[in-house]
Formats: sequence, structure tokens, C-alpha cells
Amino acid sequence: MKTLLLLLLTSLLHASPLSLHVATTGDDSANGSQTSPFATLERARDEIRRLKKSSPASLKNGAIVSIHGGIHERHETFLLEAQDSGSPTAPIIYQSPPKESAHLFSGKKISPNSWQALSKKAAARVHPKTKSKLLYQLDYAALGIENSDRLAKSEQSAGATESFVLFVNGKRQRLAQWPNHNEKITPKNDPGWATPNGTRDNESFYFDTGGKPTNGDHTNELDLDGTQRAKRWKQRMDSGHDLWLRGHWRTTWSPRLSLVREINLDQKWLKLTKVPPGGMGSKYSKNFTSYDGKTYRSGSGTERYYALNLLEEIDQPGEYAIDFQDRKVYFYPTDDLKNLQITLVDSAKPIIKATKTDHLSFDHLTFQGGLGTGLIFDHCKHLAIRGCLIDAIGENGIVINGGSHHLIQSNDLKEIGHSGITLNKIGDRKNLTPGNSVITNNHIHHTGQLHLDTGGIRVNEVIGLTISHNLIHHTPSRAYEHRNDNNVIFEYNEIHNCALQTSDTGATYGYGEWHTYGNIFRYNFIHHNKRANGFYCDDGDSGDFHYYNIIHQCIDALKFGGGHDNIGEHNLLIQNSQQRIDDRGISRNYRLGTRYEDRLRAFKPLEEPWKSYGQKLQKEHRLSTQLWTDVLNPEWQPEHPNGSRFVNNVTVESNNWRGPNKGTVLIENNVEVGPINTVGFRDYPKMDLRTQNSIILSKFPNLNTIFPKIGLRKDPYRTSIPSRESVGGLENFGE
Repeated sequence: MKTLLLLLLTSLLHASPLSLHVATTGDDSANGSQTSPFATLERARDEIRRLKKSSPASLKNGAIVSIHGGIHERHETFLLEAQDSGSPTAPIIYQSPPKESAHLFSGKKISPNSWQALSKKAAARVHPKTKSKLLYQLDYAALGIENSDRLAKSEQSAGATESFVLFVNGKRQRLAQWPNHNEKITPKNDPGWATPNGTRDNESFYFDTGGKPTNGDHTNELDLDGTQRAKRWKQRMDSGHDLWLRGHWRTTWSPRLSLVREINLDQKWLKLTKVPPGGMGSKYSKNFTSYDGKTYRSGSGTERYYALNLLEEIDQPGEYAIDFQDRKVYFYPTDDLKNLQITLVDSAKPIIKATKTDHLSFDHLTFQGGLGTGLIFDHCKHLAIRGCLIDAIGENGIVINGGSHHLIQSNDLKEIGHSGITLNKIGDRKNLTPGNSVITNNHIHHTGQLHLDTGGIRVNEVIGLTISHNLIHHTPSRAYEHRNDNNVIFEYNEIHNCALQTSDTGATYGYGEWHTYGNIFRYNFIHHNKRANGFYCDDGDSGDFHYYNIIHQCIDALKFGGGHDNIGEHNLLIQNSQQRIDDRGISRNYRLGTRYEDRLRAFKPLEEPWKSYGQKLQKEHRLSTQLWTDVLNPEWQPEHPNGSRFVNNVTVESNNWRGPNKGTVLIENNVEVGPINTVGFRDYPKMDLRTQNSIILSKFPNLNTIFPKIGLRKDPYRTSIPSRESVGGLENFGE
């Protein structure tokens, strides 16, 4: 009996992973036990490396590195390499123990005593409606700050700031801007944006009379509030301080951060230092004006911009500005400085970077701060990120390049400068080898805070990926962007309030060509999305299949822009402007002999495995197109949107179907019910769209069982679900 018990205990001991501990009170000269923890992740990593060589049996069942609660300051990237890999039966796991919260934070603490009252010189520049005694200044010159020379490295930047960031109690503060982010300065303006009054030339615009805006609006928005803003800005520049504007100078989807060269108070114009790409004034403007013997676009007068990082515009608690000339930070605190934990985040390095590291997991950790990307994984396999919070990151939250068998599950990503999750080159598209990866049950919101043309999830050159049960909302542009992908299943996701800062996009946005077939969008709920389309297949993106989705209050619920074989079937469409298939491929030259043909032929579609792949797609999705011979046949006219269809959808106040002028498409058997108050939704104001309406159920039979399954769900890594109301999912923002 004793022998049996001993064998059992030995077996249980050997079945347990190696356990190491890291704590803020630890010591790297300790042994890494729970009672004698290490101080750093590097020490735990190196201990695992040592044991792999000296005692490999101790790692037979892998290792768990428990990172205990508290703020673990990170000033360098935690690097993992191939030698830090686990195995299928012995993974390496970095985790926060149950009921503890470990924060891996990149920043420098600032003592309350470091702040001073404003100098007389600075106080004279304060906004006329703000009491200067409420602001404080910090001399950052002696703090060793690296990113402290300029707001952006180039006079024309792709919308991103590159300076350090101020955090208070773990939350990123706002750079002062005009208009304020929540300010609607005229009834016609979007919150947080001003508009010019027509362009003067390719690098300057009028802010009062003098221009020729198409909309005829000459309101001097700069000086509308009586604070002599134009004069104050000129005085700022005359004293050597820079002035930056972020603007949609040319397009509605790609803002630029631009340095101002000159303000002319007599003729009421403002000039940038460098011409924006393509010039100034909407690319769609048909009005032109002459200046210095040259012709320029007049602009519509609806192009948008705002000023950023001005002491002169600090007028709300929580705002700050960096003075790069005087080497000062000016701050309007929300409370007594003694009650605030203030940190400057300066590092552009990722918090975690792993290269060729397999069978690796990060669970229940918080990653916060940093100007760069939070977590980067290059050419890893069997990576898992579960139950983590990724917050206030300057670039992307998570980036995975290459590899396969990745799992991103039940994480919260918010206040991200760029995209929440980015996947590149997962799987092998040429050989149709799937990446076998999953992005599921993540809550992604308030992304794209510094790059306004980004959003929640972005994938490129991916095959064999499932994206399910995610909640994505409050993005400046699209929630999900996919390019050059195949066989991605996008299902059971909920999306609302996209395109809050840009336009001409969709909640899901596909940009591809004739080789992007096989992506399935089903059982998704897109709602309160009046500034964007629902599903948007742009510029020839082809072979996207949309089944059994609920699309509410979008511009175009389904918008197919010039590609082939895009399908919308059995969807429930509520209060959208329209549904559209267009033939833009004719005017934009999506033809044989262009990159469209070249990119498709690069996959050798008439040979295996792509030959059989085309036959499989044709059969499963009842395509009228013979893949791939039709697409490569000039008589088939592949510049037309051939093979696309809208069939068997049901609409509620959305019965506006638009087809192309040319092309073989099918729009039939779509049924309208309504008006909305007669449909019989269980609780329309609360967005419970289950119903006993027989017409709806004839087109979408499983609506009542599918609908409750959409969005976030509880699992071992997500123990609670926010209500739709609590995350702003019952109203449209940014209208």
C-alpha cells in the first residue's frame, strides 16, 4: 500500500509543470519559488534555459511562470527565442495567478513634487477661458526622455504622433486639441473637427472669406468663440512654437498630421509646411481655382481638421501639451496632484517580443503603456494569448507575423493607437495550407486612437483563420479589415459604432482582387453604424460569402465594389440606406492584362491545388462562375461584377436594392416587412431582435437560436459579459 501511494505521489509530482514565481518584491538572486520569487521575467526565462540543459526532466511537463500582482515596470523588451519554446505536451506559460493582477507597464513615474506652477511666460499663453492657476508645468529635460523632440518625425505624418505620452492612474491623458474631442463647434460639424473655407492652393486653405468652398459656408470657425484663436496661434508660431493640424486634406479615410508653416491674418489663410500627398482639397471635388497662374482644387469646404498639442487650447481637466521648444509639459489635472499616480510613457519598444518560440502562452496578464506595439510574435507556432488586458498602447496591441496554430482568446484590448490585433502571413496561400488559427471572444474597443484609418482586427495574407464571438466597437475606421486572404470564417461577432473619424469604409472591409475567394461571413450582428457600410468588398475583392447576418442602421448594408462572386443571402437588413453591387471595375480598369490577372495567375489557378479549390468553392456556394477559367477568359469580361448575387434576404425599412449597369448578377427573392413597429421584435430598443414574424423566419429560420449566441460569452478566461447598454451599443455615436 505504501509503495502504491509513493508511486501515485511520484506520478502526480512528475505530471506537474515546473513552477517559477516573479514578484515586484522579488530578488533575482533568489530561487524562484513562491516564497522566494525572482524580480524579473528575464531571470525566470534564464532559469528555464538553464534547466533545459542541466535538468531536462524537470521540464517534462512544461513550466508555469507565475507573475504576481502589482506593477512590473518594463524599460526593455522581454525577448523570447527558439530556445524558450515549449512542446505539445510541455508548454511554457507566463500567467498572473488567480485573483491577482500583474501589470507589465512601460513608463517612468513622476513625483507630484516635480510639478510647478506655470511661469509668467507660459501663463500668458493659456486659453482665455481657462484659469492659469489650474495648470502645472513639468521640466522634462532632465528625465532622460527619448521621444521628446517633435510631435511627429516628418512634416507630413500618416496621422501618428511620435512623442512621449502622459498617463494618470494608468489611463492615457488627452493631448490638448481644438476643437475638443467632444465639441461640436457648429451644427454642421462632426464632434472634434473644424472645416476650412476652401483651398488657396495645394498646401494652404482659407479659414474665413476668400476661398470658394462648394458648400458655400464661409463661417470663420477659428474665431467663432471670440477668443481670437487665429491671432493667438500666430503669436505662438512667431515665438518659435510649432503648430500641428491633423486633417483629411485629400480623402475621408486617410488623415495626415501636418506641420503649419504660416498663418496670414490679413487674407485669412493658413499654410502647411509640406504639400499633403495628392494636394489639398477633396479628391472628389469638381471645383477648381487659380492661384499664381496654377489651377488647384477648391475643396468642398467639408474637409476636416483639428489642431493638436497646444498649451493655448488646454481648457478641460485631463488635457496636456508638450512644449518641445521650452522642454516643458503643461497639464490640467483632474484632482490634487498628490492624489494622482503620474507616469510618462516614452519607450517605443514592444513589451513582449518572441521569435520562433513555439508552444508559448500568456494568460491573465495586463500589458500597458508604450509608444510601440504591445506584443510582437514572429514565426511562432502554437501561441496562446488568453484572458489578458492590453491597454493604452501606442501602436498595435498584438501583432503576429507568420507561423500557425495561434489562439487569441478572451482578451480585452482598448485605447490602442493603431489596430487591436494584426495577423500577417498565417498559413501558406499558394499551397492552400491553412494557418489553423483562432481569434475568439475578445472585447476590442477605442482602437485607432493615433492612426485614425485603422480599427479592431486586421489580417493580411492569411488562410485558414476563424474569427468568432468578438465584440468590436468605437473604432475610427473599420472594425475588421481583411486583405489577400482565403478561407477565413468570420462568425458570431458583434460590431457597432465604426467609422467615427473616417468614412468610405465598412464595419468589415475587404480590399483584394480576384484571388481572395472563400471567406465566409455568417451569424454576425452589425448595428448602430450610420457612418459606415456593413460588409464592404472594395476594389475588386472577390468571393466573399455573406449568410445569415443581421445588419442594422448602416449606409450600405452590403456593398460589393466591382469584384466577382460576392454573395449576400438570407440576411436580415434593418433600416439601412441600401444594398448595392456596382461595376466600378469598368472605369477603374479591373481587367485582364493588369495586376488583377497577374496576382491571380501567381497562384497557378489552373493547376493543383487551386484547380480543385475552385471546383470546391463553385459547388459549395452554388457559383455560376467556372473557377478559374471564366475569370481568365476575356469574353467573360472580368471587369464586370459577374456572379455576384443578393438572394433571399429580408429587409425592414431597407428595401433599396441597386444593381450594376453591366455584368451578370442576380437580385431576386428579397422580401420587405415593416414598418419597424409592426415587425414584432422582442425588444427593439434594447436590440433583442428575436421575433415570431413568419416572413422573417422564412428567410432566416434559425434567427431566434442564432441571435443569443452572437458576441461575447463566458469561458475560463472571461467570467463576465458587459451589457450592450454599458458599452454604448444602443445608440449611434458621431452622427
